[in-house]
Amino acid sequence: MGTTEGCAMSPDAPDRDDARDNPRAWMRDAVCAEIAGDLWFPERGEGGIDAAVAICRTCPVMEQCREAGQGERFGIWGGITANARTRTGKKTAA
Repeated sequence: MGTTEGCAMSPDAPDRDDARDNPRAWMRDAVCAEIAGDLWFPERGEGGIDAAVAICRTCPVMEQCREAGQGERFGIWGGITANARTRTGKKTAA
C-alpha cells in the first residue's frame, strides 16, 4: 500500500493483521492511503468536498472509517465532513 500522508487517518499501530491487537488495521485497505494531498481537509468554500466524498464511496473500508471519524473535529472520514458529523451528533444526542 501507499502512504497515508494526505489521508484523514494516520495508522500509528504496528503492522499486524489481528484486529484485536490493531483496531485500525483496516486503514491499510483505505483508498485514501493511496492519495497524497490535503483533499481530506478542504478549507471552507474550497469546494473539494465532492471529490473526496466520491473517492470515499469507492473505499472498501468506508464504514470502519466513518465509525472511526465520529470523534474527529477535522477532515472527511468515511465520506462524512466534520460539519455533518457535528450535525449528526447533535441529532442523536437530542
